[in-house]
Amino acid sequence: MQRLKQAIILGIVAVMMAVWASTAASEDPPTTKRGPAGAARVDDLAWLAGSWHGTFGDSRIEESWTAPSNGALLGMSRMGGGRGAATYEILLIEQEDENVLLRLKLFGPRLHDRNGRVIEMKLTRTGQREATFEGVQDGRPERLRYWINEQDELQARLEKQKPDGKPMVLDFRMKRVK
Repeated sequence: MQRLKQAIILGIVAVMMAVWASTAASEDPPTTKRGPAGAARVDDLAWLAGSWHGTFGDSRIEESWTAPSNGALLGMSRMGGGRGAATYEILLIEQEDENVLLRLKLFGPRLHDRNGRVIEMKLTRTGQREATFEGVQDGRPERLRYWINEQDELQARLEKQKPDGKPMVLDFRMKRVK
């Protein structure tokens, strides 16, 4: 039961980039593709930089990304309120040879380690204002997509398998803090 709770928290927090949960049918991300993912550079993700905020259920979400520098973007998010304790996330998008990798680490109050490991995903697709990262966690595939929609909101979608093998999709939206 504890492992299932951790998996659910991991899934929710991994998409905290989006700060406004979609209650209606979410729009699909753009399908533009620019060459092989290996041709992408961290600088291609500069559109992600800034501060974003919104809600997920009864929790407030805040997320901030630095501008690309020295081959990396650094992100921070926090989600709190509602029934559960606060969750914090440190995210790092960095160039590693010809690949762009997203690494993230989850924490609870007092920086308690939420899952005991760093989660890693590889950039597999990128477009003008869209990025898709894919990886395998606990033997199951995961996909995390970010994109800017027509309302200039950042959206994120996490697609993964639950421990029982059933698919899970979480959609989020966030607005830029001005």
